[in-house]
Amino acid sequence: MLRESLQKVKRKYFVFNVCFSVCTKCTTAFPAGSRITEFDGKQYHPECFSCVDCKKGITSQFYPFNSDYLCAACHEQRFPRKRCGKCNAVITSAGITFAGASYHAACFL
Repeated sequence: MLRESLQKVKRKYFVFNVCFSVCTKCTTAFPAGSRITEFDGKQYHPECFSCVDCKKGITSQFYPFNSDYLCAACHEQRFPRKRCGKCNAVITSAGITFAGASYHAACFL
């Protein structure tokens, strides 16, 4: 009878472990009713889903970087986009390069 009771307890414990998912980054279980951030089939605590550079939680636009993520500000620092030499806005389409500076076609005239 004791053996049967222990087997039931083990079974319940096993079911308990399977029912709760864990954070991909810190590998701790999610408390009941807690918020979960999910991306690419992986689950994170909101504070664990953070930028690899600034360590701030990611709440809006982000970029995959190796096996981590970068927030938009840190992505821009690591991979700066070309900016117009006249208006300083980001050049999103074809531009003109002259004397080492880039320009929008409209700004170059």
